[in-house]
Amino acid sequence: MRKLAFIFLLVLDFGACTNQDDEINIRLRNSSTVAFTDIIVNTSSGDNTVFENLESDQVSAYQSFEIAYRYAFIELTANEQTLTIQPIDYVGETPLKGGLYTYELDIVSLEDRYGGLVLKLIED
Repeated sequence: MRKLAFIFLLVLDFGACTNQDDEINIRLRNSSTVAFTDIIVNTSSGDNTVFENLESDQVSAYQSFEIAYRYAFIELTANEQTLTIQPIDYVGETPLKGGLYTYELDIVSLEDRYGGLVLKLIED
């Protein structure tokens, strides 16, 4: 009976470790010279995730996602301009594996809503 209980506890512990290892955690880094507000991220898992406002060169806290890719839908406000990264689809893309990631965001043009914001994926 003790052996069975030990094996059961071992399986429970292994399952807990596996769940943590499979978790995808993403944070944002504002690499621009202006503050970001009203930040929404959707990694294709269905729901929009709201991130805290980020000053220039600031990093957010990590948020957990069930599925994510090297890019995502991101919409934010910078200098009263709305900037959007709008993926068409994720066909051919491989989902990220569990771990810590940073979506580094920078502005190349405040006048181009759909081309003015760029994203670089960093594996932490």
